[in-house]
Amino acid sequence: MNIGVPKEVKTDEFRVSMTPSGVVELVKESHSVYVEKNAGAGSGFSDEEYEKAGAILLNTAKEVFDISEMIVKVKEPIASEYALFKEKQTLFTYLHLAADKAQTDFLLKKGLNSKNGCLKHLTKYGIVGVNKGLFTNGCKKALKYV
Repeated sequence: MNIGVPKEVKTDEFRVSMTPSGVVELVKESHSVYVEKNAGAGSGFSDEEYEKAGAILLNTAKEVFDISEMIVKVKEPIASEYALFKEKQTLFTYLHLAADKAQTDFLLKKGLNSKNGCLKHLTKYGIVGVNKGLFTNGCKKALKYV
């Protein structure tokens, strides 16, 4: 599977959704991981660390979204990212749908597959940013993709 890690663009969000060690684990399992340049800078990870781990660095978020079947983010997408998503793409993040009707409408319109709440079982992949207490059947389904 092609997995994308774009740089977070939400105001005051400096975390990255996947660490270089997570890239190592996914690459070991024959996945390709595409990371936007400087995506890890706010969390102290250099582009060189991602390359060494086996990630393919891309210059723009658009390139990451275009090639990826699954997008991994720390925070929910914001309006400026909506056009980057492809129909039926999988989004792995923590969503706050009750607080944002426009976001909910966007997700439904695009037909995105959303996976969230799987930190308990995905920490070995270095995927971060989701609540440990939200393990659900959706998580079990998400694990099929990783």
